[in-house]
Amino acid sequence: MKNFLKNIGVGFCLLSLYAQVFASDFTQFLPTTLYQPIEYYYVTTTRTIPTTGTYRLTALGPGGSGGVSAVNNGSNGATGGCGGGFSSGDYALASGTVITITVGTGGAGVTSTANKLAGNAGSGATTIAATGITTLSAGAGGGGVVGNSPLSGCSGGAASGGTTYNFAGGAGGGVTFSGTGSGASGGSGPGSPFGIGGASGTITNASVVTCMATGGGGVIFASGNLTSAATSGGGGTGSASANNSAVAGLNKVGNASTASADGVSRIGVSGTSIGFGFETLFDSWNSLTGGASAGSTTSNVSAGTGAGTGGIAAALAETGANNFMGGTGGVCTSGSNIATSGGVTLGGGSGAAVNTLATQVVTSGNGGNGLVTIERIK
Repeated sequence: MKNFLKNIGVGFCLLSLYAQVFASDFTQFLPTTLYQPIEYYYVTTTRTIPTTGTYRLTALGPGGSGGVSAVNNGSNGATGGCGGGFSSGDYALASGTVITITVGTGGAGVTSTANKLAGNAGSGATTIAATGITTLSAGAGGGGVVGNSPLSGCSGGAASGGTTYNFAGGAGGGVTFSGTGSGASGGSGPGSPFGIGGASGTITNASVVTCMATGGGGVIFASGNLTSAATSGGGGTGSASANNSAVAGLNKVGNASTASADGVSRIGVSGTSIGFGFETLFDSWNSLTGGASAGSTTSNVSAGTGAGTGGIAAALAETGANNFMGGTGGVCTSGSNIATSGGVTLGGGSGAAVNTLATQVVTSGNGGNGLVTIERIK
């Protein structure tokens, strides 16, 4: 009888366990953070939240364009545009909540043939607004500066309202002459989850080098300053580029390569790499791991995701490479040659463009546009 009752007790325990398992929706076995593919918004619009949950809202401000100068006065310079701000936070949102999204536009590039023109600031902040939350605002980066030495660089876009991150875009590199010569600083990087965007390097030209150009700042690290060399490399996601050196900043795992941490090069060159873009559709902002491109006296190439391109200084017709998110390098040339700095897809500032001879065409690329992302995480 004792064994019979014991068996009955065990049976009831098993039945109770089975009942609990089959009544469960198994959510207890899921991770506490449920990452889903990010939604990307590159134009002003609204979004209605479909399901109650916790959502990560992120705003990236637009970048400014670099200044240009084609004036034969012995001291010729312009500074690059500046990166936009970055604001992000996690919010409990109910089904039916309407999110109003406003996306800023990157500053348009400028062209001159016989004078100096300042670059354009990004057009308006990128904002995210909804009932019950403080509006997230990622401001626009400033445009490049021209004028008499010393030239102070522009300011990166401000950021406010995010509950997790509010980081400004990087500062623009200034240009100072204590003699004759020309200088074009690069554009700076936008803010990111890693902090304030990387600044573009400064130029102090004491007639040591006729033409100088610094690289663009990355989303994390700055490009190198110049006092005695022609170019500096772009800032990487793993390190800054050195002063007075064309060597590029490293990628996130310490490699001297434009490739990302996964070994894939996302520099938009058909046949040799995949196009510009984020490295993942999950938690995209924390996966910016590309390396920068080097400075050059001939030409440069696009940088990896989140990094800046190198500066170009050459007595040749030069067109700088475009870039995904980091700033693009300045371009300085001489003689009867055009100078064009590369444009940016998202957030970063474009480099300045300078020619030591008047009447030549100098053009800066566009600053990067803003972006909003929405990601359900719980």
